[in-house]
Amino acid sequence: WLPLAQIALLLRRTTGVSVSRAVGLAAPPLLAWLYAFYRIGDPFPVDDSAVVASDSLSAVLHLCLNRAGIIGVAVTAVMSGTGAVSAPAAALSRKLRPVGEAELRATERALLAALHTLLQGNRHLAVMRSRHEARLAAAAAAATAAAAAAATAAT
Repeated sequence: WLPLAQIALLLRRTTGVSVSRAVGLAAPPLLAWLYAFYRIGDPFPVDDSAVVASDSLSAVLHLCLNRAGIIGVAVTAVMSGTGAVSAPAAALSRKLRPVGEAELRATERALLAALHTLLQGNRHLAVMRSRHEARLAAAAAAATAAAAAAATAAT
């Protein structure tokens, strides 16, 4: 019923007709859509023996939607396979372009600048770590001295 709702909504927005009239106008395109999928699905293996025995509208709709599902799955599989093959090829074609000397030098300069920044950060981190360790050692020495003084005063 989704195609019916889509067509009716499109008709309602473009022409401004009422909901019931839009649904009535959307029914023939829906039937044409179902018939198109019914005819396209002829070459595909669909077990329609139970549906052919029944003459109800729901059985015919069931058959049409089964065929539409088969077509949809087949189209999705083809599109997925095409995308799976073409996406890496397109990405590689962008990456495998010729590189000029100027671009290579600019990239090397950027790499050296990044390495320089990294080394400066490592040096700063080492200085901060040694200062922190020195403060901890001084605090530990002061605590040990205070504990020894307290022990001496207590005796």
